[in-house]
Amino acid sequence: MTSPTNEPESTMQPEYETQLEVFFSKLMDGCSTSKAAREAGLSPREILKRRKEDGEFDEACKMSEGVGTDELKDEAFERALNGTDKEVIGPGGNVVTLKVKNDQTLLEVLERREPTKQVDTTVPDLAKALMEVARMRLSEQSKDRPAIEAEVVQLG
Repeated sequence: MTSPTNEPESTMQPEYETQLEVFFSKLMDGCSTSKAAREAGLSPREILKRRKEDGEFDEACKMSEGVGTDELKDEAFERALNGTDKEVIGPGGNVVTLKVKNDQTLLEVLERREPTKQVDTTVPDLAKALMEVARMRLSEQSKDRPAIEAEVVQLG
């Protein structure tokens, strides 16, 4: 992969490399290309331009988007299965928590994101790089993630 200035990645600025790591991580979280670019401090237009000009970079984006789409699918399944809590004001002004088991917006996002093209997973260096990013993300998440706590909500 090369930088926007066509330099080999090994000679790119450390800040740009860090921005790319954040960009790919955000794509893997399910963000759109534009949002991932902005959150990484990159220009969405420059990312789109680079995708058109650099096939390996485009493949890396597609693979990261695929991981992100899987994340969205998992979330959609979880919401469909368990629902989401919604607080409403009930009779007498009491706050009531309802379980809502329909999330049409998330399903629409999934329909737009579902790739119709196959991603080339035979690019060995790209696959290794994505695996390293995934390993780093998992180790960071396990450090930052508190134990899961459950809260019982009574309706009525």
